[in-house]
Amino acid sequence: MELFSILLVSFWFFAQIGITIFGGALNDSVNLEQWGLPQSYIYNNFNDFLNSYIILFELLMINNWMVQVDVHVKVMGSKYYRIFFVLFYLWAVLLCINVIVGFVIDYLVSQYKYKELNQKLEAQQERHDSDIYTSMTRQDTLVQSSL
Repeated sequence: MELFSILLVSFWFFAQIGITIFGGALNDSVNLEQWGLPQSYIYNNFNDFLNSYIILFELLMINNWMVQVDVHVKVMGSKYYRIFFVLFYLWAVLLCINVIVGFVIDYLVSQYKYKELNQKLEAQQERHDSDIYTSMTRQDTLVQSSL
């Protein structure tokens, strides 16, 4: 759970920065079709927290990443705004998601090994119990035959 809280805090941090930098820049008055982009991308903006979290999630899933970046860079008018998106990519996608996936895979592998070990132990216990039963029946047979 702590891993997801790190991702949530990262989203909050980048949403704050995104609202500060891009807040209000992308609205209905912007014509994205002049750059050959669909007009529907004006709804992917940093105007409020909900939209910020949505666009950050889209960027996390690398959903039209370059289009999202191009929209914001063209609206802001400088290529240096790409730094924000590259930093988010480096932090959230390359670091946070890979660490989360690594921990999940490690957990699943350890659970698989645990189940496998339990099955081996149960099989050994069954063999041990069977050997004890067999030796006891042999002893009973020997005692009865000697009488």
